[in-house]
Amino acid sequence: MTAEERNAMNQHIAYWTEKQNQEIALIFGPVRKPNDPHGLAIIEVENADQVPKLIAEDPAVMRE
Repeated sequence: MTAEERNAMNQHIAYWTEKQNQEIALIFGPVRKPNDPHGLAIIEVENADQVPKLIAEDPAVMRE
């Protein structure tokens, strides 16, 4: 992992930790699949229209 990737991952974790503190993200974390690294989050929102914004504002998504 490069320094840039590590920074993005730290921002990503901070973002979802804040969502967890706001009781939006009920649980989140990495999926252990070395050949296809990704994560999983279970969220609770009032309206499904909120989901695209949550994803788009994730620092790990924004950098792509």
